[in-house]
Amino acid sequence: MKTAAKLCLLAILATAAMGCGHTNELAKVDVTGATFLYQPLVESGSSVVRLRISDPAPGRNPVVEAIATVGSEVLSGEAQEKLNRAVRPVGVATAVAASIEKTVTTYLRGRTVSSVGDDPAFIVETLLHECDITSSATGLHLHVKASSTIVDRRSGKTVWDYSERHSVALRSTPGGVVPVPGVGTAVSVLNAVEFFRMSEKEIQDAVLDAAGRVGDAIGRELREDYSASR
Repeated sequence: MKTAAKLCLLAILATAAMGCGHTNELAKVDVTGATFLYQPLVESGSSVVRLRISDPAPGRNPVVEAIATVGSEVLSGEAQEKLNRAVRPVGVATAVAASIEKTVTTYLRGRTVSSVGDDPAFIVETLLHECDITSSATGLHLHVKASSTIVDRRSGKTVWDYSERHSVALRSTPGGVVPVPGVGTAVSVLNAVEFFRMSEKEIQDAVLDAAGRVGDAIGRELREDYSASR
């Protein structure tokens, strides 16, 4: 029974490892000093950065729920338009890719090329999976998930792959408001109002900064894997 339990545990761990999607073949492929082409991509279905306002929780004050629901519908539409003007998903993916490029240049001594015509040895595909802003009783938060894949252009095989998710607070609860039972969603709407007080440039800077942090985290993993492969 103990042996069976151990085998079951190993199977579970193996499945979990595969779910992480982390590929590392750097020990088998020489990437040092090679040429790299960076391609920022956006996953299908992530054509816009979305703003989500928390829905009323069940059992709350019905009057507060009604106000919050109406406010959510009105604010989410107008705020989404502002967000669309301020940030494009491809810009977020580009910011993630720029941080990864910095790591490759610094530690792998990689040389960046601008097109396939420059005959790059490797292509670094940076894929933006998710990017949204949520408004809840605790404030405004930005969430970014992206992955990076280094592909050997000659063979088409994946040399390295890793994904990362990052969240960052954009604004704390406005005016120091402390959420209390029955008004949580109303505070979420107030936070969405606070969103309007940010300029489009502030929104763009905050989103791209968070995207850069995701790229930094992916870059750290790449650096550590590269170091371990030497």
